[in-house]
Amino acid sequence: MSASQTNIKETGSRARALLYTRLKEYYLNFLGIKGDGLLNRTCNNWMDDESNPKSRYDNMRLFIDEINLKKLKILDMASGCGTFVFHGLRQGYDVYGIEPEDWKHEFNRLKAAEKGYPTEWLQRFSYGVGEQLPYKDSSFDIISTYQTLEHVSSQQKCFHEFYRVLKKDGYLFIKCPDYRSFFEGHYKLPMLPLMDKKYFKKFLIFLNRPTGGLDRIQYITKSTCIEMLEGKYRVTDMTLKKVSEKIYQKFHIHCELLTKIVLTAINVANIFRKESSVNLVAIKN
Repeated sequence: MSASQTNIKETGSRARALLYTRLKEYYLNFLGIKGDGLLNRTCNNWMDDESNPKSRYDNMRLFIDEINLKKLKILDMASGCGTFVFHGLRQGYDVYGIEPEDWKHEFNRLKAAEKGYPTEWLQRFSYGVGEQLPYKDSSFDIISTYQTLEHVSSQQKCFHEFYRVLKKDGYLFIKCPDYRSFFEGHYKLPMLPLMDKKYFKKFLIFLNRPTGGLDRIQYITKSTCIEMLEGKYRVTDMTLKKVSEKIYQKFHIHCELLTKIVLTAINVANIFRKESSVNLVAIKN
């Protein structure tokens, strides 16, 4: 189904109308991004509980087979517009979500009603923040945090809470921007790695773009994530793992140096065009 067909189909959807309005306000007032292209693509993604979050579960299945994965208790922090949680529930996973923003909970209620989901699924969502998770110690087998850690007030407190509520040998899946990048993914602008915010704000003002979005961003890198995980988890870099597997499929060799060379070439090709990412899997000791 094309994007235009999806837009027509979703016309009259109260959930999509709410999503469109809130995203438009955020893009315009905080990022200075105008136009409907990105807005409609994002709306379509967050209305899509079937295919949008599938890759996140695919990553989990690289470490845990399907039968065992369905026996494990999973937390999504932050659950946002519910695609990961709803997809998991549709597939029979024991998945929960925590989200601090009221409008996203309202959106999930509207979407659940429009899609005919069981009303008890909404009880899988809780209000809260990563710095103070409302769960008992050792409550979850898996925690997934996707494009969230750059927005929290304290990354260190979030990592402390992840460790607390995760069971021994539990999995922590981390995906977030790596700000040792030459591109800022929210503003869709080139930047210097870990660029001092006062200079980036001047750059934004020069471009006549609002600076409010930058105030909502806390820089994070792969090295800072690993530092907070060190000694408490066994860590795998998913990006390196996937590149290594692709090289093996093509050349039937395992070579750490070649993997790093290929990954460096990919990053150079994307310089000033695409943000770098942290993509880690950590198993609690």
